[in-house]
Amino acid sequence: MKMWFLVVCGVVFASYAFWITGRLERTTLHEVVVDGTQGEALAEGGVVRRIEFSIEHPGVEHDLLLGPMYRPPSLARPDSSVRIEVTVARNGDAPLLDDVYTFKPMAHENKWRPAYLSFTPIATGPHSLTLRLLSPGIPAVHVRIADPQKTDGKRAAGY
Repeated sequence: MKMWFLVVCGVVFASYAFWITGRLERTTLHEVVVDGTQGEALAEGGVVRRIEFSIEHPGVEHDLLLGPMYRPPSLARPDSSVRIEVTVARNGDAPLLDDVYTFKPMAHENKWRPAYLSFTPIATGPHSLTLRLLSPGIPAVHVRIADPQKTDGKRAAGY
């Protein structure tokens, strides 16, 4: 009886993991890991990284995941908080999202606690995500933009 219980629990867990991973892949609009501030002198305004993407479904709330991290394989651990200014805008229009976020280190992990943000675009076409890295020592930043109405998305390599 215990064995069957464990088998059923394993099948349920595996099915759930498969479903979640598939859902994340289908709704991914754009995903990338951008370089951070390591090896660059931090200028007064910070280091700027710009990511271009195209909106397919305006009027729908899109999800944005931002997570500073060490690129795998790495045993390095973050030891302090970092700050990143985030701006999402349609080229030439007012920002849909514009704020500064502080990321705190995750215990026993090689990354900082990610931020889960959202924005609602009003038009299709080219948009940009601008990251102004305000802290030194950010190795890389994982960025994932999701559109809940997208059905044919692809995840970045390694995810």
